[in-house]
Order: sequence, then C-alpha cells, then structure tokens
Amino acid sequence: SGKPVEGALVVVRFDGHYDDILPDREVLGHREAKTDARGNFSIGSMIKPGISAWPFYRTEARIVAVVARLKGSRGLS
Repeated sequence: SGKPVEGALVVVRFDGHYDDILPDREVLGHREAKTDARGNFSIGSMIKPGISAWPFYRTEARIVAVVARLKGSRGLS
C-alpha cells in the first residue's frame, strides 16, 4: 500500500570485504530495530574491537528482512 508500518521488525546485516578482486564477504554481524509511526528506524554504527584496514577494507549494511503483522491479518497458524 505504500503506507508506513509501525512496529515492523527490520534486520540489517553488516558485511565487509577487501575489494572487487576478492569479492568474498565476511559477515560482521547484524542488528534488529523496530519502525516508528512514520515507518523509520535507526540502527547506529556497528563497531567492534579489532585492527582497522581502512580504506582497504570496505563495509556495507544491507536490509535482509522486514517482518510485520498487519492489522486484520491472522498471521501464521
């Protein structure tokens, strides 16, 4: 419908890779957040202790799932 959905669960995955020559991605972690009344969500940064290889190590954040139970739906049984 294009309308914002409040309370939807959004799963974001953080990946890292060195360059296009070595395209294999390493999963750094994931975060979950819920959407607000406007359909927005905030994750923040993914920071872990370790050695930084920036700018050679590139990171990406991808939305891998959005789950919501809509009003009037019965859900899974």
